[in-house]
Amino acid sequence: MTLSHLDGTAACDRLSGRGLLGKAKDSLSLRHPGEPTYDLWSFAEENAPLTQSPRQAFVATEGGLHGAIYRERGDVGAIVMAATPWAGRLSESPAGMPAIFDEQVRHIGTNVPRVTSEAELLSSLATGNNAFHLGKQIVCLGTTLERVVFNLELLEKCAKSFLLASATGGAVRQIPWIIQRIAFGRLRKDERRAAESFARGEFPAAAKGY
Repeated sequence: MTLSHLDGTAACDRLSGRGLLGKAKDSLSLRHPGEPTYDLWSFAEENAPLTQSPRQAFVATEGGLHGAIYRERGDVGAIVMAATPWAGRLSESPAGMPAIFDEQVRHIGTNVPRVTSEAELLSSLATGNNAFHLGKQIVCLGTTLERVVFNLELLEKCAKSFLLASATGGAVRQIPWIIQRIAFGRLRKDERRAAESFARGEFPAAAKGY
């Protein structure tokens, strides 16, 4: 399924169909290049109809948590906040999920840290990671709508593998540090380019290849 830059409803339908979106207070947003606004889709209650809110502003202190993230991270073009079946259970790992797959680091970051408040989340955005565990929800970031959907689906697969492996009681090894450094360096490069695109009032180009 290919998603256009502005097809937020289709993105929600795809994630909902895979069990990754649709619980109470789950939401997805999409930034508008060239202006401090975004569109927001949300579920007021579990199994409630999807609601699209009027265009939201994220100037000053407006816009809630989605808006605050857009203010802090100029590269972020879309955000999903959702209590997913596997990634949502990362609270079972006190240290969060380590870097166990190179693709995980390449697109999501070196780990999925647990944060205890919105303020802690915002202060952690500078790390460049694209996923955080906040309360019962995962906060997943992406440069584009397609990327945030991909990131959440990738994170769910990685979290399932990690939690099942951890449940055996054995050690879960991280990938070598040099692989982490290369993969994370490419992610940060994508983020810099995305921030430059949004500053010009343009959607970022999709990342090509690894």
